[in-house]
Amino acid sequence: MKEKFGIVPEKIIEDKRLNSYAVLLYAAFALYADDKGQCYPTTEQLMAKTRLCKNSFYKHKQLLIDCNYVVETKRRTEDGRFERNVYFLPLNKR
Repeated sequence: MKEKFGIVPEKIIEDKRLNSYAVLLYAAFALYADDKGQCYPTTEQLMAKTRLCKNSFYKHKQLLIDCNYVVETKRRTEDGRFERNVYFLPLNKR
């Protein structure tokens, strides 16, 4: 099986606004990102990868969004029902 890895830019590691949990969560997002920086992991997948509880997950996801390291878009079906979140990592475009 091919080993997966995520790239965490130095800018994120050095950002004093982020704690180690936020950096870990960013790394988990990066595991799923394609070469355009887009990914769509579920909350459950990210929580399992990071071992964060639900409250901590949402707190640190919001911190990454507020710092513009993660952009979240809610995707909907044609009839308007929520389908899933799509995430974009601007610093992870290759």
